[in-house]
Amino acid sequence: MEENERIFSELLLSIKRKYNEVEEMIRSHEKTTSWQSLSGPSGYEDLNNICAAPNYSFDATKRAIAALTLQVEEVSKTEMRKISGADSCQLSLEVNSVHRNLHLSEGNRSATMKSEPKNYPDHPDRFEQWQQDYFRYAIQW
Repeated sequence: MEENERIFSELLLSIKRKYNEVEEMIRSHEKTTSWQSLSGPSGYEDLNNICAAPNYSFDATKRAIAALTLQVEEVSKTEMRKISGADSCQLSLEVNSVHRNLHLSEGNRSATMKSEPKNYPDHPDRFEQWQQDYFRYAIQW
């Protein structure tokens, strides 16, 4: 399950990186006043032959990338539900180790990072340097 979760997270991160790269290319391209060839990633030389006019609007491209991102996120959620459906466990964050800038939700199921520290009681397991926490889990079969 952790491996699949990691793969989906990497996939989403990769899509977001590519989206940002395309968005930056669009901004740079819109600033030019002449036709310019867009260069694709290594191994996709046929993409280097794509040309676009400087006044071309990339709004449709942006919408397509945003829609693709949403589709990947939905597929990821669906697949994670399938994977975690067989054997699941309840996670709860550990109040004795949580960093003071992480505010736990009711039931300790989620944390929100805030600039104002929360007044948790002192504990030897408390994270003081990095905003992190341990969690507890109970396996349900």
